[in-house]
Amino acid sequence: MANFEIERKRVSEQTRIAQIRLSLNVKVWGYVPGLEVAVDPANSVTIIEGIIYPDPSKQHQIREYTLTPTISKFIRVMAKVNNTEWDWFKLDVINSGSFKNLTQEQQNFIEDLTVAGKEVARQYGYPLSAMIACACVESKFGLSEIYKTTKSPFNLQKPQGDPSKHEKKWYWPKCDIVLLPTISKHGQTNAAPAPFCKAKDLKDAARLFCEWIDHYPGDGETPQECSDPTQKQRAALLAYRNNPQAFAENLCLVGFADHVKERYVKGKDGKDHLVGTKLFGQIWTTYELGRFDEPVGGPAVQPPAPQYPAPSQEIESEDTLGLLLNQDGELVPPNAPRGGGGPGYFCSTGVLCGYPYVQDLPHPGAPGPLNVDMLAIRDFEKDRDEG
Repeated sequence: MANFEIERKRVSEQTRIAQIRLSLNVKVWGYVPGLEVAVDPANSVTIIEGIIYPDPSKQHQIREYTLTPTISKFIRVMAKVNNTEWDWFKLDVINSGSFKNLTQEQQNFIEDLTVAGKEVARQYGYPLSAMIACACVESKFGLSEIYKTTKSPFNLQKPQGDPSKHEKKWYWPKCDIVLLPTISKHGQTNAAPAPFCKAKDLKDAARLFCEWIDHYPGDGETPQECSDPTQKQRAALLAYRNNPQAFAENLCLVGFADHVKERYVKGKDGKDHLVGTKLFGQIWTTYELGRFDEPVGGPAVQPPAPQYPAPSQEIESEDTLGLLLNQDGELVPPNAPRGGGGPGYFCSTGVLCGYPYVQDLPHPGAPGPLNVDMLAIRDFEKDRDEG
């Protein structure tokens, strides 16, 4: 069995970021004669075979390859023997030259958070790219000391409650805390201890990010117990969940960046520098983070189901078969095509109730009948007409 490796790290069945026309050195462990490296789409990568040498254990052979992507898209790289696929990984090839400014450690941080956070973001229905943009700014692309201590790249601080300041203890997100000195607010000159959220790993950190949003403000076990029972700020943020860049830029609505969206401050270089969650949006654009997103799913806030007035008529059971009549008096499914008596319009001789299909026929406002046996209805109509 062959295994792909990049920079001494196994990448089998993973996705790695690459830049168009920038070469990448790849090793295949377990090389055997006849093994070839192929790509899909074909001709999307220039492949140069390198040397073959034994691994340190002398149990396998290793072959080096130089891969140079020629198009910007997702590319599947496969190790095959006699057209049988032994291993694979994907290249996420981007046009942006901005990644040249990131070290390999910083690039790996983005890739690792992408893998760790994908399923969590899908579960909660929040855009993964906004999570990554926030983490890049807050943790300095995974290089900050706070991140290395807490394993959470979002700089989440969980208030423990201060009665003298009328502050409530936060229940969410569910995690341990560690007190670390930090300057939490703009203009603060002396670092003070703050209760930072601790994570077990990046996947757990992604959970903390989503729980923070899902329960903001987290000072109540239930929304009714928190200081904002209607969660208006959270609701305002969720309006952007289908626009990942705007979602990232408006994370200030739920407390990120000290509730600041856009502010410019003088740096040590004497220049004005953008701070606030607007910077999250800039990072999102610069590094093309939107490519990591999937269609937003998860437990999104759904609009309330329409409420219809209760039926005000009664009909005889023998009239039940008139429930699915179209305007011409033909018995057709409500969504029948035009050639079948539709198109989707039907009239009811009365309310949808009565023997024998009272359990199976939906309310008139429903999109269509559920669990209805049309043949049984037709047979019932025939029997009725024949007396």
